[in-house]
Amino acid sequence: MENHNQEQESQVSDSGEVSLEKKGGEFNFLQGILVALALFAAQFIAMIIGALVALATVGVDGDNFMGVTTGVGLILAFPIAVWIIFRKRSLEASALKWENGFWILIPISFLMTFCTSYIVSSLVQLLPTYEKMVSQYAEMLGTIDPKFLFVGGVIIGPICEEIIFRGIILKGFLKTYDYKKAILFSALIFSFIHMVPIQVIATFFIGLVLGYVYYKTRSLWLVCIIHILNNLVAVLAGTEGMESGEITRDMFSSDLLFIGSLALAAVGVYLSYILFEKVYNTKGIQEEELIV
Repeated sequence: MENHNQEQESQVSDSGEVSLEKKGGEFNFLQGILVALALFAAQFIAMIIGALVALATVGVDGDNFMGVTTGVGLILAFPIAVWIIFRKRSLEASALKWENGFWILIPISFLMTFCTSYIVSSLVQLLPTYEKMVSQYAEMLGTIDPKFLFVGGVIIGPICEEIIFRGIILKGFLKTYDYKKAILFSALIFSFIHMVPIQVIATFFIGLVLGYVYYKTRSLWLVCIIHILNNLVAVLAGTEGMESGEITRDMFSSDLLFIGSLALAAVGVYLSYILFEKVYNTKGIQEEELIV
């Protein structure tokens, strides 16, 4: 299977379609971590730039200084990371390819992501340190200008994260491991790179869903759109991100209704998975052409 996949990669790369491949692309878990560390380096650089911008615009002024520094850093960090990583890594030939069947996969994939996020964010509330984690997370986000938060958290962040974690890290893992391990390893790195405790658990499971979608389609378009929609709905819902777990049990008049909502969400995950597989196999999305 591995040799067959490598032959397919060569055929796609030689076809004249969009190809950014510079090297073999395969790498192990440790190398994936090193790619993630490059993101940390980019964030550090971006924070320095943000601090300089803050000094030039608001001076040393407590919350305003930190807000501008964090906000500018949020917007700059991911593009800088992509630039740094692209110097040695590259995208798959099919990464920018669009299939007509993707239009139907968008709502199905988003439903899968939303239901997964709902289940995890609800269960996170059972942690004994939940309230403290929410308070710390809200305090951190409260210092960032809403415009910076929206542009960085809803648009720039999701696009760049998908390029790095799915387009580069998961792509490399799929050339080294079987797809289950590849998706698992990439989700682990994706979760821990967020560092904020309340985000780590949720982003792991969201990373599994996004990894599955990318594995099946090899489309960065699709996972970027899903990620953006997920973050957009979270912000519009006033939760500061679905990962924060601020969907509470107080929404329901009884524990029975709350448990029922979790069961319904679980059914949503399962049905969206079945629909995804069915549409994927019937709408002209050819696995042998996309999976390399």
